[in-house]
Amino acid sequence: MVESMRKTESKPWFDVDKKGLQKLLADRGIEFAIFELIQNAWDEAGVSRVDVTLKPEQDGILAAELTVSDDAPNGFADLRHAYTLFAESAKKGNPKQRGRFNIGEKLVLSQCIHASIKTTKGTVHFGAEGKRYEHNDRCTQAGSIFNALIRLSKKDRASIEREVQKLISPANITTTFNGEELKRMTPRFKIEATLPTVLGDEHGDLRHSRRKTTINCYDVIDGEKPLIYEMGIPVVEHDCAFHCDIQQKVELTLDRQNVSERFLRALRLEVFNATHDKLTTEDMNHEWVQTAMEHPDVTREAVTDYATKRFGENRVSFDMSDREANNAAFADDFNVVRGGSASAAVWENLRRCEAIKPAGQVFPTNPDTFIMSEPVTPTDAMLRVAEHAKKFARITLGINISVRFCKQASIEAASYGSKTMSFNVRNLGGEKWFNLDKNRVAIEDLIIHELGHELEANHLSKGYNDALTHIAAVALQATREGRLA
Repeated sequence: MVESMRKTESKPWFDVDKKGLQKLLADRGIEFAIFELIQNAWDEAGVSRVDVTLKPEQDGILAAELTVSDDAPNGFADLRHAYTLFAESAKKGNPKQRGRFNIGEKLVLSQCIHASIKTTKGTVHFGAEGKRYEHNDRCTQAGSIFNALIRLSKKDRASIEREVQKLISPANITTTFNGEELKRMTPRFKIEATLPTVLGDEHGDLRHSRRKTTINCYDVIDGEKPLIYEMGIPVVEHDCAFHCDIQQKVELTLDRQNVSERFLRALRLEVFNATHDKLTTEDMNHEWVQTAMEHPDVTREAVTDYATKRFGENRVSFDMSDREANNAAFADDFNVVRGGSASAAVWENLRRCEAIKPAGQVFPTNPDTFIMSEPVTPTDAMLRVAEHAKKFARITLGINISVRFCKQASIEAASYGSKTMSFNVRNLGGEKWFNLDKNRVAIEDLIIHELGHELEANHLSKGYNDALTHIAAVALQATREGRLA
């Protein structure tokens, strides 16, 4: 039995819904379509000038005439790319060119009532009735001209006129909009960095990679929101102190609405490592800095600067093993930083870089910590101070104490505990400080301070304050009576 065969018209695998393409631009704003045309013109080999005009339609319809022209000597390499979605792009393998999907003109065309693309290879006209016409005999001598009637409200046109001023034209290309050249911008910083990117391999497939590039950082003017750029084209807003223009392809989503998370983390790290010394205390509290501070590759210099600007020059971390050291630090106007002030990853970097020390290391109140310090052989003047301190303790508190001298790598001038007073010669300026005839007030001030801990450990308590006033009052009385010369 022979079945009848009916021939059907050959059809392509895919159909593209023009309205679907229109929806891709719904969230980005119509200016994104204009940016696609401009970036394609900037990417053409040998281009030195790109001119953009946007003229309102005169007959009252919500549309405008858009023209984008360039002077690239060879124009389009392949005229079919004007209408073939996802055609193999020659830009995939070049990290310094913006395009990669061959989708730019198609997104723009989805918004147009009619359009034409004229280049050195011919002209393609897209009619209002939905048909396409090709004219190989209508060519330019050089460059390409995109002309279209594009659906556009007055609000959209105003948005384009505003947003196009955010473009950063390449230094070697003059770019104009409605006859006026876009302003030239000078980076405040240029950062050499290795960032994630995408490149086409030998088969034309896009692959994730990392590549050294330059980040041009621009100041954010009042009222602006900082942006990530890809070679002059705005990509997305970000939380940073600068506009960051990446001089290679960045990892983007298909609709170019955002960058990848790993790219964002890498960018924040590189910018923070390079510019931390230019940042303010307020900047240090922003999310982008916190992300950079959590990265294992953040530099020691950046971490230390962060700690200083966020917590101050005089800072210690809360010490669970030496609670009195926390009080001593606070009493000495140090910022005692508690665990909740930073994430675990930030704390790890603070400790790794020794940017903040525990209070117990800076204000050790346990006399046993002085045992591990370097002993100092006392001079005659130091022995005289030791005897004076012992006498002071007997008269004011009725106790016998021992006195020793050492060099301790801490901020403390002295320590007291277990009826032992330790003088830190390192922080007292050396042996010359121990001159009872010329420096008695400072010496007795320190003795009274340390003896106060015989009655109360907490520097901040009322009990400690009462101990100091009691010792001072008894010492005055003993001096009047001649018992404490």
